[in-house]
Amino acid sequence: MDFNTSALLKALGVGAAVAVVLTIGTQIPIVGLVCCCVAWLGYGAVGISYGYFADQDGEPVDMPTWLLGGAAAGAMAGLVSGVVYGIVLAIFQVLGISAAATATFLEQMEGTGAELPPGFTEQIVVSSGFSLVSVLIAICGRFFLYALLATIGALIYALIKDGQQSGSTTAPAV
Repeated sequence: MDFNTSALLKALGVGAAVAVVLTIGTQIPIVGLVCCCVAWLGYGAVGISYGYFADQDGEPVDMPTWLLGGAAAGAMAGLVSGVVYGIVLAIFQVLGISAAATATFLEQMEGTGAELPPGFTEQIVVSSGFSLVSVLIAICGRFFLYALLATIGALIYALIKDGQQSGSTTAPAV
């Protein structure tokens, strides 16, 4: 099993770009909703990009290699995303954005007349800041999740290309 290094590096570049844009985009209020929905597709596209670039280099479909290439690109995108997330959290902590958002949330809760459980206010204030543990969990979780999503993307692309190369056409199910 030989990886196409050129395709892998290009897919890693696509993955890093997607990770940076979607991770920063999720922190912007309205844009964040769109980015959360598109992120699933975006990381699938990272896996597709490995197959696409390998196909552009003239390689035939090699399912295991394409899946591993997609997984590697997705995993690296997950690492980039986790690191960018940690940097964004640290910046928010330094600028006081986390504390301001928490204060606004608590004011809104009090304004609705909702009764908060005892100790809730103190706990949310303590947990709203930057935490190295939360960043490490984000990095690990994103590493595996994005590798999985990119592998699924690579699988879909490989199946489509394999069907096109074999020239087989199947009748649609009626």
